[in-house]
Amino acid sequence: MGIALVTGSSRGIGRSTALKLATKGHDVIVTYKSNEKSAASVVEEIKHLGRKSVAMQLDLTDLTSFEHFCQSLSTLLIQNWNVNTFDYLINNAGVGGFAKFGEVTEEYFEMMYLTHFKGPYFLTQILLPLITDGGAIVNLSSATTRVISEGTSTYASLKGAVDIWTRCLAKELGPRRIRANSVSPGPIATELVDLDENPEFKQLLLDQTALNRIGESSDVGSVIASLVSSDTQWVNAQRIEVAGGFVI
Repeated sequence: MGIALVTGSSRGIGRSTALKLATKGHDVIVTYKSNEKSAASVVEEIKHLGRKSVAMQLDLTDLTSFEHFCQSLSTLLIQNWNVNTFDYLINNAGVGGFAKFGEVTEEYFEMMYLTHFKGPYFLTQILLPLITDGGAIVNLSSATTRVISEGTSTYASLKGAVDIWTRCLAKELGPRRIRANSVSPGPIATELVDLDENPEFKQLLLDQTALNRIGESSDVGSVIASLVSSDTQWVNAQRIEVAGGFVI
């Protein structure tokens, strides 16, 4: 089994992914931006599953911190596992938000850009020497790249960039046998969007989904965990939508 680093894993899809990886026998490095308490809780849950885990603070909007993060990660790998590399990088951390195109501010765009694309891009670049040959990278994309909704021009465009970047990673990292895939969740019940506050919108999503329910974080976490397993070793450069048949 391997060691996985899951960004933004103190809650939501990241937390579910971390726990699912642990149940499959992997150790997990949890990262959080500000909620250290929640991250510590996830670490304890993973330990109760019989796996090793540590938490690290990471702010994807602060690229100047990446070198220090990488150095700290190297130290933790040696201290906790006596190794110099880890096996799986899950670029999950993100923020929600809707803004109509005419109302998008430069500040909002920059925050979304740093969080969803520039941050993960350069974090992956600096961590690349620490990823084991034969490992795997999974990037979180979104079904909004396929199904266009009002207010998602910034978010969907950046997630579209993630899909293209993922394919480029698969091509360039092929000689190291590192696979790269993106996972695109559809409507998911997470802390980012409280669908119960908008029952009409929730019903619309239900009506547009073949399986007639809103997805759970665990639905996505299970797929991400499967993508780093030997069962999917021939799956590479793919965009995999996890949406229950959303707008078929």
